[in-house]
Amino acid sequence: MADFLVYDGRNDKCPLPLVTTKLLLKKLASGEKAVVHLKDPGSLADIPAWLQTQRVRICQKTNADASVTLTITKE
Repeated sequence: MADFLVYDGRNDKCPLPLVTTKLLLKKLASGEKAVVHLKDPGSLADIPAWLQTQRVRICQKTNADASVTLTITKE
């Protein structure tokens, strides 16, 4: 498997980014990473909140174009 999986959801509207992020997380084994790019306001609220209920570590970065990059590591 590659070093990490990437989902670019900057052009997708809720609920697609949440559904796709859930599917992405299911593919990860313990210790593996995924990078998720988001811009939709609903997704920016929902996905970090949902991830806090999962066994993951999250690093969030706001980009110059008002999008957010989440780096998710499955524990």
